[in-house]
Amino acid sequence: MSAQAAAASSSDPAAWKAAAARADAAGRPDLAAQALMRAAELAPTDPVAWFKLGNAWAAVRQIEAAEAAYREAARLLPDRRDIHINIGAMLERQNRFVGAAQVQQQAHPG
Repeated sequence: MSAQAAAASSSDPAAWKAAAARADAAGRPDLAAQALMRAAELAPTDPVAWFKLGNAWAAVRQIEAAEAAYREAARLLPDRRDIHINIGAMLERQNRFVGAAQVQQQAHPG
């Protein structure tokens, strides 16, 4: 039984995050993204699920989806610098340099 199939019968977000970790370790960020989408659906207030979903989307070059996932993580956990850094990186990859600079400044105030 695949990791996805094992998780599919679960409504536990941790099972989906575990399936995502296995998919990522197997070099399948696309499957990791699918599993993390389900984890975020089941636990919409879990910033870790959203952050990892952003990482998975970035790995498969779904930059706008990655940005959206990172922004949700930032909404839930606004003081995490790494989240803001990743948002800035996604904005840069979209050639949105002014927005990237603003977000990077939030990550490194002062």
